[in-house]
Amino acid sequence: MDRKMKELFDLSGKVAFVTGGALGIGREIAMRLAESGAAVIVSDTDLEKARAVVADLRVAGCKAKEHQAVPGEIPEAEKAIWMALAVYGGLHILVTTAEIRPAEDEETTEDDNPVEIGLRETELFSEAAARAMADRNHGGKIVTVAGIDSFHEVESVSQLTRKLAGKWAPERINVNAVVHGAIDIPPVKEIGDEGDEGDEVHEGHEAGETAMEPVSAMAPIGRRGKPGDVAGAVLYFASGAADFVTGVTLTVDGGSSLDSSSP
Repeated sequence: MDRKMKELFDLSGKVAFVTGGALGIGREIAMRLAESGAAVIVSDTDLEKARAVVADLRVAGCKAKEHQAVPGEIPEAEKAIWMALAVYGGLHILVTTAEIRPAEDEETTEDDNPVEIGLRETELFSEAAARAMADRNHGGKIVTVAGIDSFHEVESVSQLTRKLAGKWAPERINVNAVVHGAIDIPPVKEIGDEGDEGDEVHEGHEAGETAMEPVSAMAPIGRRGKPGDVAGAVLYFASGAADFVTGVTLTVDGGSSLDSSSP
């Protein structure tokens, strides 16, 4: 008899690692996975904001640990994954919230593809996580989340997803992706702010994220995207409901990519 629907989305006993988890979409994903029972490692270049997310999760009774990310270095990707193994004894879910364009200070040449450069970090983390999952022979879920602006960018994400899915399917590791359009990201206050006028706020920082752009950018479905729309898709891919799904790139944009005339 198939598992009940509630059991399919129960992540109790699972360990999840979320990159870019301190703000915006990454934060919402970390929250959603933790609420579903997973122990979550919140990784971000901004350690203080990662700690703030972890504090919120712990107040809610969830297991969570912060991690400071160092982008673009192979040893750091390996170290981050092994940190998850040391803290919680395993790793079952990796979610990378990818900036698929290179940073302004990243060195490139005329022959470099900017989108491919931006995906290198995602591939480094995915390979490190997959090796750890395979070593423990329990399978796993890898989900890439990326904001996109063009068909070419979607194709680049899809190609990497299919490549990794094909490589790791024999180890029962599912690799999928969620690409999204513009998402409204509410400002996040500094720790300790009371909401007074002049308080410093920070907005989401992943590709495709915006802070309350004009309603003219509304998707054809009749509203603008929210972080929870992306997090819901990630939860599906991370759950038992997607055990037979791999190599898929899901677009979450409210219909904006249906034709070239869409906003």
